[in-house]
Amino acid sequence: MGGSRETKKRVQESIQESIKRIGGQSQKQPHTIQPKRWLESICFISPHNNKIMPWKWLPFIFLCWAAPFLVSSKSIPIPRKDDNFIPLLRSHSEYFTVSLQNHSTTNHRQTLANIYHQLPSIINRLASTATPTDLELWLLEAAYIHTGNLKAALEITSNRIQPEVVTAAHLIDHSNRLLRLIQGNILQYLLFGPDRDHPQSLQARAIFINGCTLSSSSSPSTISSTKLKITNTLESIAPDRIHLSSASALTCQCLGDLATLTSWKHQNKLKSQPFNLFPIWRSKRYHELELSKMLWRASSVGLTCMIVPILNSAVSHPKSSSGKSGALSTVDHLVQRLPLEFAGVPLKGDEKNYKLGALGTAAVYGWSSIVQLMVSNFQCCVPSDIFNVVLHHVDSVFEAIMPIFVQGVPCKCVLDHQACSGSSGRAMVTSMKEAKQRRRQEAMKRTNNCPAMTTNDWTQNGGWQPEESSTEVVHHRCDIDSVHVNDISAETFLKDYVYSNKPIVIRGALRSTKPQEDIHAMFGKENLMQLLKGKKIHKSLIPYPKLFLKRERTTTLKKYFESSSINDGNQSTPDYIFVPCPAVLRHKISNVPPKVIDPLKSELWSGQSLCEFYAGQTNTGSPPHWHVLAMNFLMYGTKKWILAPPHLGFHSRTPANEHWQKYIHGKVGKEREGYLACTQRAGDLMLIPRFWSHSTLNSAISIGYALEFAATVPTTPTVKQPNK
Repeated sequence: MGGSRETKKRVQESIQESIKRIGGQSQKQPHTIQPKRWLESICFISPHNNKIMPWKWLPFIFLCWAAPFLVSSKSIPIPRKDDNFIPLLRSHSEYFTVSLQNHSTTNHRQTLANIYHQLPSIINRLASTATPTDLELWLLEAAYIHTGNLKAALEITSNRIQPEVVTAAHLIDHSNRLLRLIQGNILQYLLFGPDRDHPQSLQARAIFINGCTLSSSSSPSTISSTKLKITNTLESIAPDRIHLSSASALTCQCLGDLATLTSWKHQNKLKSQPFNLFPIWRSKRYHELELSKMLWRASSVGLTCMIVPILNSAVSHPKSSSGKSGALSTVDHLVQRLPLEFAGVPLKGDEKNYKLGALGTAAVYGWSSIVQLMVSNFQCCVPSDIFNVVLHHVDSVFEAIMPIFVQGVPCKCVLDHQACSGSSGRAMVTSMKEAKQRRRQEAMKRTNNCPAMTTNDWTQNGGWQPEESSTEVVHHRCDIDSVHVNDISAETFLKDYVYSNKPIVIRGALRSTKPQEDIHAMFGKENLMQLLKGKKIHKSLIPYPKLFLKRERTTTLKKYFESSSINDGNQSTPDYIFVPCPAVLRHKISNVPPKVIDPLKSELWSGQSLCEFYAGQTNTGSPPHWHVLAMNFLMYGTKKWILAPPHLGFHSRTPANEHWQKYIHGKVGKEREGYLACTQRAGDLMLIPRFWSHSTLNSAISIGYALEFAATVPTTPTVKQPNK
């Protein structure tokens, strides 16, 4: 029997059916980890080797056959986040009124639009579930956020957790999620795509406007006017230039009365009880701690509508201080201190020396409306260190914030009135004219011009492009601070740039130490080709194309540079490799900090959140976008940059070369106002501050990597509310 061909065939078919039962669910359940390869490794089954185990291993064969019944594929879900919302939703086909099975997998817009159009009916189905699971509640919460209904999303949040712990902090979380969706996900594509007048886009916008209106309006009489305002805001946003300020304004419109509402009683079948968005906690310190976390997060993304409610809640505490002679008020402490300070945690390291509170954060991000509320409306004083940071910041930040600081009162005047007797209680300077004069004097003390370098000094190209024999002096334009690695200290780098949210390019940073030289050599053409030999990587017109419904193709590094089409640097939109770092590179890169970072004195280097490898031909690059703090390390080549602070920054999904031809090289009117240009050369480190918009264009074959870092200020100290 053991040698029966028919019996072997039946067992083999049984195993194959088991594999198919699990692995074949990829279309219905893309959110699960497929154990097909795991079963193949145990059962010795592969497309190239169709043998089964000897019969003495019958128990293992039985295990392979029984695995689908013992281990459910649903037990290994991927994290619940907005990037996975559509795959998670598609895994529950019972919620859809129209089947998605017949939709083409290549027509992404049609499939995405069909899913979004069904969100209202999906919301109704999920909301009518008698005993929803935690996953269903999360899907319902995410669906409300996708349709702009932040109020309904917050009510679902209260069902997932205890209503008494739901506060405005959760509302700010939802607002940040909506901000990201508007600028870099499903909403960005459907609401502001180039075909925004397409019937599918118009229907999607109608759904969003309705959800945003329901969230914003508390009275039926205001629905029409609210809907008109939201519609006008949507119409004012350019399809390929979605500014962070516009996204913040639209989010605040969806917040509406929520921003000022302290409590309400929500009704549904699960729970029915009131909860406060801005509760008065018993402990004044804990009260200020919670508000400080909210204030810092709202200040960093420009949610102006949340500032007044947060500060009003601060002064409403029975133990709040209005400020007396020689003392700062409760609001002063709230806007200047870090959340950790209210937690009673001794500050050390970067928190103690460099990091900024809510006022400083709003100032260096350029959010003038938020700074105006703090300094003018709530009479917050201006700390001298924040004043000096703005004084030395880039022009657009200086022009936006300094007029407000000039009208404010310095904190030293509050603490010591005699210190300001000669300036009538005004700020560190008495006029913008005086501020500009002082700024010019300070600028003359610093050397910000990019040093001239001969071509040969910077084109040790590692075999990536023909050797240059020219020795002519090359001058590169650079509107941001540009210094040699030997002319800047680690302390200056952290204080004046990383935590002041100011960009800088450090020349020669990647050739200043022996470990950096080793990394540089590793990225040479011969070595890198060998390290990544046969490694499958993706190429696309823009980085992370799936977020913007762009196509990506699989290749290898060798094939990418051997392709005849990619070698044509004159084509309009060549493909670009910009992917998470392969493990063989990441393990070496993460252990070699640049000279300007001392891991023993700063926790910055240990806060790496993402490593990205890039390789691109001439005219490749990244369209304008923003993210957390990042450093770009260019090993070989030349890369042009355009940067803008958060209050002027925007997102776009137009390929880099097309964007530069239209807005940069084409010199379209005022598009260049406030934007800074700089050229990064081989061996340079470019610091991209948090939430700064930036676009790159490679002017030669460019090879390197980028590192992103976690949020610079902890906003979740694990402190329990005291009993008294």
